[in-house]
Amino acid sequence: MPEAANIETRRQEASRFLLLFTAALLFALMISAAVFYRGAIKHAFTPVPGGHGCVNAGTDTRIDPFGLVCALQRRYSYRSSREPNLHTHGTWAWGTRPSYFVYNRKLADGNWLLVRVGWRYDRNWRGYIGPSLAWKEIPEPLLYY
Repeated sequence: MPEAANIETRRQEASRFLLLFTAALLFALMISAAVFYRGAIKHAFTPVPGGHGCVNAGTDTRIDPFGLVCALQRRYSYRSSREPNLHTHGTWAWGTRPSYFVYNRKLADGNWLLVRVGWRYDRNWRGYIGPSLAWKEIPEPLLYY
């Protein structure tokens, strides 16, 4: 039995490492692009309208520095009928397989601020889309999408 717990711990550590490594890699690539391609950094952070090549993309605008986020999503997103086992705490939740964190906060105007990072489960697409980082204003709090 201790061996199974050890394997589970290793899986969780690997999942956290992958998420942190991906974030660090994206940050390093953006910094290096700013240094080597001085004019390109402004273009890279210009919002792109819907239909931009991300997995199951909607019509909302997104910021995709140098096309990295959509490329990573096309590579690492996968379909699964198994919904995540999220640990919910009111308006925020987290999961470990795959790594996911979502936070909702009520704003003064009655809308909600959604912040999420990791592999989100999309019930319409029936799968996990990630890696991703999003923050947006929405009318109701969301934990999955």
